[in-house]
Amino acid sequence: MRAGIEQLSSQADMLMQNVQMTRMTVRDRPFRASVSDVLTRTDAQIVMASFSNDGYASAAKSLSTLCDKELKQSTGGVSNESVKAEMQRRPGMYGRLVIPSVGVNVALFNGMTQSLVDAVDSAAFFPFGSSMLVADHWNQGFTRIKSCHVGTKAYIYKGDSIETLTCTGISKGINNDYDLLYADGASATTGGGILMYTCNGANYHDVTITFWR
Repeated sequence: MRAGIEQLSSQADMLMQNVQMTRMTVRDRPFRASVSDVLTRTDAQIVMASFSNDGYASAAKSLSTLCDKELKQSTGGVSNESVKAEMQRRPGMYGRLVIPSVGVNVALFNGMTQSLVDAVDSAAFFPFGSSMLVADHWNQGFTRIKSCHVGTKAYIYKGDSIETLTCTGISKGINNDYDLLYADGASATTGGGILMYTCNGANYHDVTITFWR
């Protein structure tokens, strides 16, 4: 992954040099956009802004393709194309959650029923308080979220876009059947963002909560 990021950085530097050369040589079509106007990069996602120079559009597309390739490799081959096809086969599917660094890869389904949590390759995804919650069983692989730390990246593939999340915290918690609580009894669902949680064993009241933005 590091090699891919270094390659991206190198290509971005080359693009900047080309922009500077164009500014000096093309007098009748001044190129006023900076590289930040051309490309906006968020982790492994490249969003191309609108601009007129075909040469730079080609370079931007090349960078975008490279980023997509790097992300696909790091997530075990998951792509928007594969998720879109899966969503058509599995009614109610919201997308697919992938946390490459800890090995989480699970389909998200809209709803908060126990059957969604119990099913294989299925996690419940639902609003609660001011947050969105993701719930799944620890013994179906979701225990791996306990290895996340501040700064861990997660991706939700939605079939037509990828939402990038960053872990902002992890905490032991309590599921009291009505809310997710911190150990001191305060509600953990009032801060917005996405909370992913799972049990710490057979006692479903004892949970680990990870927080994401």
